[in-house]
Amino acid sequence: MIEVGITRIAIDDQQRLCVFPAEANPSLYTFVYRAGAEITWDTGGYFCSPPPREWSYTRWLEQLISAVRGELGLELTLLPNTEFVSVPPADIDSMRALMARAT
Repeated sequence: MIEVGITRIAIDDQQRLCVFPAEANPSLYTFVYRAGAEITWDTGGYFCSPPPREWSYTRWLEQLISAVRGELGLELTLLPNTEFVSVPPADIDSMRALMARAT
């Protein structure tokens, strides 16, 4: 499994969870949709989920990580300087806990 760091996790103006990998590889990353997990690669250089309906942002992060791992063979990891933008503090804490359990 190839590790790819996450430089930023953000909630955009459409309320989507956006995860920015350190290395952008659009020719590979666009295929994440094949996982059938509602995760897509945006041409802005990030993976994104749909706006939350019943799931929390942390649950969508878990879905995104699983889709990227299963379809692309990549393990997304937090970096020491991963930036969180427009993410509520409680969600940041639960996302960090999720990522810590994954390692």
